[in-house]
Amino acid sequence: MDFRHYTDRTAQLAVDLANAFPDPFDRTVPPTVEELRGLLDGYELRSDLVPGDVERLGDLALALRGIFAARDPSTAAQLLNALLERTRAVPWISEHGGADPHLHFGPQQADIVDRVAASTAMSLAVVLCDYGIERLGQCAAADCVDVFIDTSRSAKRRYCSTGCSNRSNVREHRARARDAVG
Repeated sequence: MDFRHYTDRTAQLAVDLANAFPDPFDRTVPPTVEELRGLLDGYELRSDLVPGDVERLGDLALALRGIFAARDPSTAAQLLNALLERTRAVPWISEHGGADPHLHFGPQQADIVDRVAASTAMSLAVVLCDYGIERLGQCAAADCVDVFIDTSRSAKRRYCSTGCSNRSNVREHRARARDAVG
């Protein structure tokens, strides 16, 4: 897939943020402020996070997971529209850091969590509208809850990583072998 650089990076940020919370339904073991700062710094986002932002980013991660879990475009669009409305996403052109003009989607004065929410929602909206719902996936491995964006030509990806794919294939092979013997 050929995303523009900004959309590609923020779509991957949506994936990484959703996957940063080890169990999306158990908030007792969230990532630390330092881990989340490191994640955002990797995307060249000024990460002035405070401890209260961890819970807000956890809420965003859960909302993003809902978008990846949607199996039809209407549901994904409704979830994305709600997130875009909540973040008051407004496109604006920036030239910070000597970079060429490029788009940002969060309000200029928004805090880091709202900027991340608006940007990730907008990038997933681009993926949905330009490439389709089948590009937003959840890992098919029984022991994995990670999400991914399918950038393959065939849009047939089922696993978040080669590791999950290999473990699932080995598990299926062993189950077939046991069935053949017993």
